[in-house]
Amino acid sequence: MLAPLLTACLLLVSCREKENCAGCGDLSPPLGIAFSVPQGDVSFFRMWPMELVHTGRLTGWAVVAAEVSVNGQWLAVADGASNRVALLKLPELYELSGAVIGGAPLDVEVDATGHLLYAVTNNGCFWCYHVGSGLFDTLEVQLAPRRLALRPPDAGEAWVVCGGNNTIHVVDLRQFIHTDTLIMPLPPTDIQFSRDGARFYVAMQGDTGRVAVFDAASRGLIQQHACGRGALELAVSDDERFVAASDSATGRLYVWDTVSGLGWDVAVGRHAFRTRFARQSHVCYAMSIEDTRLLRINIGDDGPEPADTFHVAPTLRDFVLWEASP
Repeated sequence: MLAPLLTACLLLVSCREKENCAGCGDLSPPLGIAFSVPQGDVSFFRMWPMELVHTGRLTGWAVVAAEVSVNGQWLAVADGASNRVALLKLPELYELSGAVIGGAPLDVEVDATGHLLYAVTNNGCFWCYHVGSGLFDTLEVQLAPRRLALRPPDAGEAWVVCGGNNTIHVVDLRQFIHTDTLIMPLPPTDIQFSRDGARFYVAMQGDTGRVAVFDAASRGLIQQHACGRGALELAVSDDERFVAASDSATGRLYVWDTVSGLGWDVAVGRHAFRTRFARQSHVCYAMSIEDTRLLRINIGDDGPEPADTFHVAPTLRDFVLWEASP
């Protein structure tokens, strides 16, 4: 009786892996990966020209946030359908590890080794999930956490923005303790770091939203730029020349040239959401949830210029850029 049961289990796993992304094994970066709801479709697309390459499906999942590991081998996802986090193998989307957490996940990160997943949830908690053991550590980070970022170059700290009380919380990941709380003048909605971790960029929501850059050591303000109303999603080019903030209220992408000080904005679509820069470039990708599309935007001395569009059916929820070779 045991042998047939074991065979059935093996067949179930094999079918599940095939269902997730049959034929994905031949895919390789650079590609974009878009996640849609409610079916759980995962669309692999070329970054230029933007066109569909392959489609997989995470049946029953609603991916609300995702990040690719530094080495490009793994994909961390937050599943809003069942309040869980998971680590998937790229490109097959095979689930290596995952677990339900206490609260609806809002954002997720993965460390360079793929051993640790980090998440924030709507009940005001920061989570660390140990992939190997399946155990959790958790800290309270107060009101309305929204985004988190790991501070380069060693990812020894996690910084969590909380719009409910205008704060940024700093967590030492080695000791897993809260070490600092920064007070912002407006509700922060996103945070990004320079590649060396020396500066951090914060998007803030208000009647006149803003993006501010701070010195990470002294916490001192370096400069800031007014843009939109928010909530704002934030992206910074690798060389820190351009900062892009997508504004869900106005449906526009605001771009700031940190060298010239010039600023521009361009239409993205209703409920503009996540935005990301391609590595080592001034090419930005931004998404509209209600128009369920992604835009490729080239940015130069004269500002942003939309260059291509990729539609995702039925409802685009998040996307990542898969650029590192596994």
